[in-house]
Amino acid sequence: MLSILYSEIVKLKRSLVFIVIPLAAIITAILSGFNAKDWHNALINNAVFWSILMGPAIASLFTGYVFANEYLDKTINNLLAYPYAAYKFFIGKMLAIFILITTSITMSFIFTIIFGLLTNIPGLNIEMVIKYIQFYVILIIMEFAFVPIAAFLTILSKNYILSTGFGVATSLIGGVLASFKLGHLFPSTAATMTLYSIAGKLGFSEHSLQISVPSISSLVFYFVIPLIVSLAYFRKMDVHSGS
Repeated sequence: MLSILYSEIVKLKRSLVFIVIPLAAIITAILSGFNAKDWHNALINNAVFWSILMGPAIASLFTGYVFANEYLDKTINNLLAYPYAAYKFFIGKMLAIFILITTSITMSFIFTIIFGLLTNIPGLNIEMVIKYIQFYVILIIMEFAFVPIAAFLTILSKNYILSTGFGVATSLIGGVLASFKLGHLFPSTAATMTLYSIAGKLGFSEHSLQISVPSISSLVFYFVIPLIVSLAYFRKMDVHSGS
């Protein structure tokens, strides 16, 4: 499994993915830190940018590129000819995507702190940083919920255009539905509402939203069902489907 994961990372070494990661991290850090009145405002805004706007699009882009790589390079036949079960390649790709998402959000967190220090936002301390690390770990886990459906769309279309477009649409629709009564059931909006609830529980925010079971359920559903379908479809692929 480690060899498969390593090979997936190596494939990305010369790709645009490693340009997207710092670029997305810097953009969200600047947008969230600009005119922030305190650290809570800056760091929560950054997390919200990821949950409802940047996250779905970036996660789908990463997923599309990782799963479409062999189709684009016409090497899918070689991949499926290796003496490994198809599900191991699937898991290896999912782990690679998780690493990319984790790296992006971690860099954004670090850049937000750096930007805040440069703009003299007062009150940062180690205890706050540790609590926000826990907060951002939850954010990373929720952003990973957008990966399976993007993986399925990529496997189905054999390119990353459909999955990336779907991710962008998810971001845009989530922003619109945030103000609607049932908007909390839409995945990106559900992630955002959950973040606000957790921020309130941790004392980061004045919002007193209760953690919504339907919101959590929608994220779980959005992750589990596409994961099962995409894994099943990946395992049943014809070895000649990439030629």
